[in-house]
Amino acid sequence: MVQTVKTVNETIAADPNEKLIKIDNLIKGYKLTKEWSFYTAESRFTHPTPTGVQMFFKDDSEALHVSQMPIHEEIVPCQLYCLWILHAAMLAFNEVLTGKPWKTELEKVAEEYGFMTTLPQWQGAEDLHAQ
Repeated sequence: MVQTVKTVNETIAADPNEKLIKIDNLIKGYKLTKEWSFYTAESRFTHPTPTGVQMFFKDDSEALHVSQMPIHEEIVPCQLYCLWILHAAMLAFNEVLTGKPWKTELEKVAEEYGFMTTLPQWQGAEDLHAQ
């Protein structure tokens, strides 16, 4: 694995758009910094981490209960927040698709849930639409 990564790094030129695969770059670029804390907290539960694993068991001192589905004891409405994140991501994907084919459907979801219908203006050092 180490040799493979080294070989790729030495032989394949980095694409300038690789910065877009990191969610923190997108959040900072669109000035969605208040959402960063929500993303950080939520991603601990949706990625294979020790925190995420804890969502599938409960220890009540008598037994360790294991569940096939996450055991939700949420302090914020995570399902709505996750839908908002997915909607924002689809808005971003739609920006790069010819003809913006998902525009109508995304507007319907935005209206139903009170979400934004367009992304805020990109504020990064490099404009996504410049190239």
